[in-house]
Amino acid sequence: DYATKLNYLFRDTRFFLVKSNNADNVVLAKDRGVWSTPFTNESKFNKAYQESRNVLLVFSVKESGKFCGLARISAESSRDGPKVPWVLPHGLSAKALGGVFKIDWICKTELSFQKVQHLYNPWNEGKPVKIGRDGQEIEPKVAEELCRQFAADKSIDMTPILRRSKETARLLRAKEPVKKTGPLGGRLGGRPEGGGGGGGRGRGRDGGRGRDGGGGRGRDRGRG
Repeated sequence: DYATKLNYLFRDTRFFLVKSNNADNVVLAKDRGVWSTPFTNESKFNKAYQESRNVLLVFSVKESGKFCGLARISAESSRDGPKVPWVLPHGLSAKALGGVFKIDWICKTELSFQKVQHLYNPWNEGKPVKIGRDGQEIEPKVAEELCRQFAADKSIDMTPILRRSKETARLLRAKEPVKKTGPLGGRLGGRPEGGGGGGGRGRGRDGGRGRDGGGGRGRDRGRG
């Protein structure tokens, strides 16, 4: 069942919050199965992908009061594919973004912040899990509970996603194992690194201050 499949995707997994400054880019991401983020997040996500069986992204549009989906990174970022028409803040070049990640959507349904008020992220100073800059890593046990709150998305076939996860695990077994003792960067909730899919700093209704998207520094503007 869905819960069993989710548990399979929680094996050797890192979880990250993706904060988008606009809904248009999340729509693009859901339609095309891709995501782009500024360079800081790009390197962090790539490192997580190289060392982990699964890297899951929990999406939210800034000031929406909800999460809007859950996806698994299926390949490291690439600059070789077709350009994605992300909606960027005025004056921000697409060069501010890193490469394009291929992602598999596990769930495209929405989840109100009100349903996760009991969840706090110890890797972000114990703040509510809804709060965090784009690219904030979420402590795994808390992240697992967060992911379980999403309703099953009957439009998505989980089988190929599970197959890719299994193949990643097979490739990782051939490498030297990496001991995971905390968040990437080694900080338990200091100033989280900024990142992808939009372009603004600012304190939204969700209480999260930070760069919530596609690589710009504009205020509360940006791409997804």
